[in-house]
Amino acid sequence: MKKVLLFLAVLFCSLMVNAQFSLEYALEKVEYRTLPFSNEQTKSIRKKWPIKNNNNLISDKLYTNFQLTEYFLARDIDEMRINLVTKFKMRNNLTLALLDIDGNDPMTFCLIAIDNSNNIKSTLEVGVKSGLTKCKQFRITADEKIIVTQFVTTERVSVKMDSFSKVTGYIIETVYHIDASGKFVEESKKQCTGIRTFTREQLENPSTNLWDLY
Repeated sequence: MKKVLLFLAVLFCSLMVNAQFSLEYALEKVEYRTLPFSNEQTKSIRKKWPIKNNNNLISDKLYTNFQLTEYFLARDIDEMRINLVTKFKMRNNLTLALLDIDGNDPMTFCLIAIDNSNNIKSTLEVGVKSGLTKCKQFRITADEKIIVTQFVTTERVSVKMDSFSKVTGYIIETVYHIDASGKFVEESKKQCTGIRTFTREQLENPSTNLWDLY
């Protein structure tokens, strides 16, 4: 009897590890968080809910170079998951959900706007990293502005995020809001630095965000 119970327990744990839940189910399980919020706060969130990517509505690209031209898809690798991390209650009766496309290395973060019927209205890629190297990060302000900060390289030859000593480029900042229909709308974009050389130490320092490098 003990062996049967042990087998069932192991089977249940295995199913839970590999389970993928509906977006609706996962949304019920995660708690609302208050704004403001930034990518750094995701480190403290331990419980995540793997979700199904029905009809591939959510981009699952995992990037390997600074140019964001080289990537693979999470759907093509069994152990890769799209995880619901947390959610925010927005104006216009919309829910904003944060997802991570978890390749562990690399990783992509995405925001999705959801209506009251749990329909995905639009998506926005807001974070890209490989190992400790940050290429794109985000903040959400108290007045529901989404600020995406990105390092843009001017290198003509592809530069891998996991194997570089220094890279030349600049940092840009793009501000979005969500309109009444649930669409992400770009408000502004500005270049925050001149073209200069950034070191690996700068771009992978865990205590430094891209906006600290302005």
